[in-house]
Amino acid sequence: MHFHAHWAKAASYGTDADGERITREVWGWSDLSPDDARLMAEQRAQQLTAPRRPDPDNAYGYPDRPLREPVLRRLADSPALQAVISRNAYGCEVLNTDRVVFIDVDLPDLPPPASPGFFSLLFGKPKAPPAEDPRIAIEAENIALLEYWQRRHPEFSFRVYRTAAGLRYLLTSALLPPDDPLVDDAMEATGADPDYRRLCRVQKSFRARLTPKPWRCDMDNPPHRFPFTDARKTAAMAAWLTAYARAAAAHATCLALLDLGTAPVHPAVLPILDEHDRLTRAKSNLPLA
Repeated sequence: MHFHAHWAKAASYGTDADGERITREVWGWSDLSPDDARLMAEQRAQQLTAPRRPDPDNAYGYPDRPLREPVLRRLADSPALQAVISRNAYGCEVLNTDRVVFIDVDLPDLPPPASPGFFSLLFGKPKAPPAEDPRIAIEAENIALLEYWQRRHPEFSFRVYRTAAGLRYLLTSALLPPDDPLVDDAMEATGADPDYRRLCRVQKSFRARLTPKPWRCDMDNPPHRFPFTDARKTAAMAAWLTAYARAAAAHATCLALLDLGTAPVHPAVLPILDEHDRLTRAKSNLPLA
């Protein structure tokens, strides 16, 4: 996984195709020292003076460089498994793991769910899905793709979640790296988001958002991005986080729907699974955000 202790920003100057002066500002990173991060930033800035070249550090996206995110805490740190919680550019807490497999499936134009649906049988009282709820049929059709794949690989089990924009699958029975052919095969078979698949390969980790997206909680995006370079920005971000925590408390990030497969939960996955479900409020039936 690519998270670094030191960050520094540098600028480089040039001219565009019309002869106008341009400035490029980029970040450098290092685990050695702030000076080493500054040196990298200066080197990268010199490479970005080509006319009209976009600055890749100004967008969140799925970058091909280390994620500029603070590590909030570590859930596992060993040769067998690494797992950390970071905060992304939108202010959300994100679980990053190098071997606990998460698969994200986006379902375009998905209507909001009218109820938890029949998949909530496992985690609550039986509830029949309303006939007018089209989301249930869409979800069932997509979960069937995972079920078909899992039947061909019965040594694997999954927990299936509903998200605001689709589905999330967590492999509970094994630890696998992002470059394992079985992971790629499962993501291909289930229609995983292409940007997410690229992120996993480049960052050598899986990611799962733990807290709601701010705009789904009627919140603006954070006022600043990490690292916060002065006291004013630090204070502004602290105030935003306080307001965000209040707004996020009324929402869940995903809803646990069902467990698929009979293979037991891997001992190393269990604490990650429990923490994921606790922080996402996956068994709360709160509105998804």
